[in-house]
Amino acid sequence: VVYIGNEVVGEYPLSHDGEFSINGGTNVLKIEDGSAYMLYADCPDGWCKRQGKIYISGERITCLPNRVIIMIREGE
Repeated sequence: VVYIGNEVVGEYPLSHDGEFSINGGTNVLKIEDGSAYMLYADCPDGWCKRQGKIYISGERITCLPNRVIIMIREGE
């Protein structure tokens, strides 16, 4: 699940590989081989890119400057 601030802006299954532009291109989410990671971010510190791959329910990647949160959630 992709959030910008408190708003859900996208939901992508880990079972389908792809690259997804977020927040007008400030961030790019990559889903590959059942995990997700931040491929690109234009923020000054790049911390979100260094958070690595996530794949377990409850794990998250946060890009504070761009207000982007990627969170793994179990299917419903």
